[in-house]
Amino acid sequence: MSMKLTYTFKNGRLQHMVLTLFSLTVMVSLARAEEKISYNEKIRPIFNKSCVGCHGGVKKTAGVSFIYREEALGISDNGKRVIIPGDPENSEVVKRISSKDQRYVMPPAVGDHPLAPLKQNEIDLIVEWIRQGAEWEEHWAYIKPVKLDVAPIHKEWIREPMDSYVLAKLERRSLVPTAEASRAQWLRRVTFDLTGLPPSAEERVAFLEDDSEGAYEKVVDGLLASPRYGERWASMWMDIARYADTQGYEKDKGRIIWPYRDWLINAFNKNMPFPQFIEDQLAGDLAENPTTDQLLATGFLRLSQTNTEGGTNDEEFRVEAVKDRMNTAWVAFQGVTFSCVQCHSHPYEPIPHADYYRFMDMFNNTEDCDIDNDFPKHLVADNLEERQKVTDAQLKIRELKIRLNDPGRLQMADQEGWVNPAYSQLKISHGKLEQKDGVLITSGSQPMRVNYTVRMKAEEAMVLTALKFSILPDDADPAKAPFRGSFVTFMDLHKVDASGKKHPIKFQDLYADSMTGPHLPALNHGNGRVHNLGGYPKLFKKRESVLVVKEPLILAENEQIEATIECRHATTGNQGTSLRHFQFHLTDAKRWLGLQDDEQQKQYAAQLHAAHQVVKDVKGVEIPIVLERPHSAKRETRLFIGGNWLNKGEVYGPGVPEVLNAYGTEVDGRADVAKWLAHDDNSLTSRVFVNRLFSELFGNGIVE
Repeated sequence: MSMKLTYTFKNGRLQHMVLTLFSLTVMVSLARAEEKISYNEKIRPIFNKSCVGCHGGVKKTAGVSFIYREEALGISDNGKRVIIPGDPENSEVVKRISSKDQRYVMPPAVGDHPLAPLKQNEIDLIVEWIRQGAEWEEHWAYIKPVKLDVAPIHKEWIREPMDSYVLAKLERRSLVPTAEASRAQWLRRVTFDLTGLPPSAEERVAFLEDDSEGAYEKVVDGLLASPRYGERWASMWMDIARYADTQGYEKDKGRIIWPYRDWLINAFNKNMPFPQFIEDQLAGDLAENPTTDQLLATGFLRLSQTNTEGGTNDEEFRVEAVKDRMNTAWVAFQGVTFSCVQCHSHPYEPIPHADYYRFMDMFNNTEDCDIDNDFPKHLVADNLEERQKVTDAQLKIRELKIRLNDPGRLQMADQEGWVNPAYSQLKISHGKLEQKDGVLITSGSQPMRVNYTVRMKAEEAMVLTALKFSILPDDADPAKAPFRGSFVTFMDLHKVDASGKKHPIKFQDLYADSMTGPHLPALNHGNGRVHNLGGYPKLFKKRESVLVVKEPLILAENEQIEATIECRHATTGNQGTSLRHFQFHLTDAKRWLGLQDDEQQKQYAAQLHAAHQVVKDVKGVEIPIVLERPHSAKRETRLFIGGNWLNKGEVYGPGVPEVLNAYGTEVDGRADVAKWLAHDDNSLTSRVFVNRLFSELFGNGIVE
């Protein structure tokens, strides 16, 4: 089945898509083998009704599960084979369901949760199915539809290919088609269906007086071309996307996100191919050259809630937002309740617990972090003619800052040549500051604003070329990360000569281990002040920054460096981000000098300045979008034991459930997820969307 054919919205092709998918669904339901017992049709419903509550994905009582074939055919805790293909007499399941002993029979007749025994015809079906070889089938929804030929008797009623299957089933049940609707009734129905509005009096008169052969088609074409068409069908998707113009939770502050709504309306009105509809919403920011519209489309993911209540944990609700996006994507595009897999394997579907975290790894590396201002945001210019130019400039600024930082970031991998200074003076405005084994450690109560003063010197005279500042995690165990934010708002550095006089140190460059987060490291070349060092709003790992002096600085044996540090940043509810474990290193290595003298780096700097000029003073609105963190700042994804984000297990990389990836599509990120969803062999995507269309058009979906 062609994705391009079945995923097109308008100009008659929507009808073709609906008819084709419905036809295939009807065809599958008609394919019933008389002699072979179908697991999906006969056996699975019995297991789901009477067995998987105790022997499924959540509970595997006695080590038995009827979700996976290998487990159903395995050995239970009593050492007996549950199902032996071809041998029902020796299969433990047959012995249990056939037993007259209430202490032995399954489902249990006594105990805390007694259930009704299986009916004799159900037992007979299971016995015969096992005798035939216990042939297993995946759920019908995961199997591509197969076209079947049908031959209804009264063919004169047939107008569309789908009609053959509808009529054949009506005839099997000795039913006849309903009488054709009147023209007025048809007009009212189709106008409501396609635009959500009734036809005007003028439209009604025009249609009723139009006796031409193409009168019906003319009405449909006009409705599909109406702007109201996009509004009507966008409203359906907005419900699926959990659209709201507020942030949610306790304060429920306003959120500017309406440009996503407008993008959605335009997507339907422009007849956007469905694969692109998926990809732009899940990964528009990852396109090779993202357009403004593609960034707006990622609002689908940013419609998760932001918790601005004081005292809440930003990481907890960042994780909640990530899970909400995943769960919404699964329901929207696959019709699967994926959310329960965050705590345990799926109760009824063959989706193991670990698959949730494989999938999560591909959504866990976005820049947003539950801070009150909905970072990151994108400026959408009011002037349509300059909108894409402004978008390109903003993306260029982000790219160029990373490129300008790269020479130093790569240089930081070389740990040679750094020396631990000796600390001679430690001061803190609140709490206590001391050093142990070269690490500065704070203790006691530290409020939102804290000042630190540190004096240091090398063991012997040196010519300083660079200074490294490191913030260390609270614990060496990465499973305990992230930790409360630890972030420097300002840092000033001076050379203190033998007389005690201070001389400002001028720096040429500042490099960080990664350029990520709402506050990027910055150097004020005018006064030498350093801004924004560390982890905010959370500290995931050791964070390092290197300051390169403008000119090599001679430090005599009796001279020191003084660092004056201020921590002023706070997270939700004025929670401070003070320093707890940090240290300095000094070097005289010349490799740090001149990293920005390369002609390419100079061009980057000039381009960065030009991009800032483009964005400067532009009028528009800022909306939340999705942006991927650079690989150097990739978050680690661990399984949450029992679904508890504080109880972390092993690390997982990217992946999708095997049951939905029999064709072996490789996935490594959100863009790959979109391609996997739109893959020709992933028939569940088309089934789900067409089911939604049927539900909207007829009041009930094909499957409820």
